[in-house]
Amino acid sequence: MISLGSLSEQEAEFRLQDPTPGIATPSVSDITSSTAKVSSSLTDAAYATEVQFFYSATNGSDTGSVVAAVVGNEATANLSDLLPATTYTVYGVVTATNGSTPQSSSTTFTTEGARTDHAAWYELPAKDNAGSNMLLRTFYDTARNYTMYYDTSTYTAYWVAYPLAAGDLGSGRPNDPWAATPGIPTSQQINVWAGSYGVNVGSTSNIYARGHQIPNADRNKDPYGTMCAQTFYATNSTPQIQNGFNSGIWSTLEGDVRTLAQQQTDTVYVVTGAILRTVTGNETITYIPRTVPYRTTITRYCSKSKERLRARSLRHRRSVYGCLTASIRAKATRATPNRSPK
Repeated sequence: MISLGSLSEQEAEFRLQDPTPGIATPSVSDITSSTAKVSSSLTDAAYATEVQFFYSATNGSDTGSVVAAVVGNEATANLSDLLPATTYTVYGVVTATNGSTPQSSSTTFTTEGARTDHAAWYELPAKDNAGSNMLLRTFYDTARNYTMYYDTSTYTAYWVAYPLAAGDLGSGRPNDPWAATPGIPTSQQINVWAGSYGVNVGSTSNIYARGHQIPNADRNKDPYGTMCAQTFYATNSTPQIQNGFNSGIWSTLEGDVRTLAQQQTDTVYVVTGAILRTVTGNETITYIPRTVPYRTTITRYCSKSKERLRARSLRHRRSVYGCLTASIRAKATRATPNRSPK
């Protein structure tokens, strides 16, 4: 009769005769500023009980290891929380059934530099560094809502950029809950939370309205939720002629963008922009007369472009498989206030 103990010894002896797995030099892909994918091919993978990748920054600032997933003869792992613009060395180690721990040769890779704020999302335009009057702000709830590039000297967001999907849309509109933008002094905003611009345009029946750059209807899945409320921040408003523009061509264009989002399963990326001068122009900036310092600039409004993008990876590749661009312009005339704000 064979005892359990003698059987264990016999089994261990058989294990010592198992082949020793081999592991190839790792390859590294999908490198970002903080992540990378590492993979190695194995030989005799059935005799490997575990595969680990060990990595370290060549300057000694960061080290770590991660257990790989083995599928067939391929071991793969994702490295995270890496340092930006840093060169790393990585190698693989196999724990074998025969007790050995074969190790691969090492390879090196370098993470990307930290992303700048204007490269963090696909639709954000580049920004200049014109001075301390320029503010880049991103608003969040449980997810990112929108990003704006705001000039405190002209009280104008030169662009507002945001993603739009069918799931963002709903119905209903709160009763214009305009509010001051948190985190920006009210002295650097137009007080549209107390009423509209209050200026007639050529007649008593037409006014400069509070024109959304990101429409509240693009965030009305929950009309009383935070993301919709953030579209009523003062810095998201620019003066738009109400009749024919804000309630006409602009409203139509906004509806077309939402239709595009509803028709697609992918994300629509929207950039809305308002300008005071053309790129090479020296046009006079016109202000709506109002109590200083709350003079309101009249924008040469504007253009809105939409790109439907699909990210093929977390790095640089992306497939632009649809693009719709529409531009509209309205030359605003100087107006004289002759009634109270609306």
